[in-house]
Amino acid sequence: MLKAYVLLKFHKDPSKAFPIQEILKELKMIQGVKEAHALFGDIDGIALIEAQNPKLLTAIVQQMSSVPGIERTDTRIVVP
Repeated sequence: MLKAYVLLKFHKDPSKAFPIQEILKELKMIQGVKEAHALFGDIDGIALIEAQNPKLLTAIVQQMSSVPGIERTDTRIVVP
């Protein structure tokens, strides 16, 4: 089982921005996303994901990137 933390940047442009709680709710509905939280600081949010293999992990991150309000993601795979 692979684990990864995905650092999230939310859109600041009002035409692309969504309420943070809505973004987190959408992320938590993605299979493989175990936790999702907003943060203070340079990074707007973080999510913990688990996947059976690298291909599935990539698919989860791609699905996360398509959530409205997400500007970009930065994935950090946990070293076992």
